[in-house]
Amino acid sequence: MTRPVAPLVIACVAALAGTTAWASPPVPLAKNQAIATARAKLKQAGWRPMKIKYQGLDTAFVAFWQAGYTETEQCASDDAFCVLDYSDGHGNCLRVMFDYNMLKPLQAWVTSWTRECPNPDMLIKPRH
Repeated sequence: MTRPVAPLVIACVAALAGTTAWASPPVPLAKNQAIATARAKLKQAGWRPMKIKYQGLDTAFVAFWQAGYTETEQCASDDAFCVLDYSDGHGNCLRVMFDYNMLKPLQAWVTSWTRECPNPDMLIKPRH
């Protein structure tokens, strides 16, 4: 009875290996990593900044954009953190949370990350 199960297990593992979650690039982040270092390492690993609509509603958001981080989705000035979004071009998303203690010059560092995608309404649609 165990022999017929082995090919089924192998087939399931092979099917899972083909899903996008397995195909996404590694996430080369570390807690407390400086924002410039984190972004450079993400780009080297195949992650690209997402094109997010400008929401210049608060000082922190504007400061991140002015520093060139146009993948900034949102900031919470009262808690001193911002969320930046990245994609691998195959539908896999990466949201990175950065705390900051200074906006000019920008001093921010990685606090956490998740594989969630941003609200699609926040994205700039490519022109066809």
